[in-house]
Amino acid sequence: LVIKNNDTTNYVTATFDCAGMGSTASVRIHAGGFFVTTDFTTAEELKLVANTGRCECEIFIVGT
Repeated sequence: LVIKNNDTTNYVTATFDCAGMGSTASVRIHAGGFFVTTDFTTAEELKLVANTGRCECEIFIVGT
């Protein structure tokens, strides 16, 4: 899973449950930045929250 923050000034917070671990992780994706993770499943319940009213992100799902 690859998430790209296309905004030029604002960050996005990606929050997801760690499947089977009973915890939650949060990552700040800075303006123009990327977040990459492997072995991501629907059980992780990904949530993206912009620090302003609106940010555009691209999500790429790569796998077999």
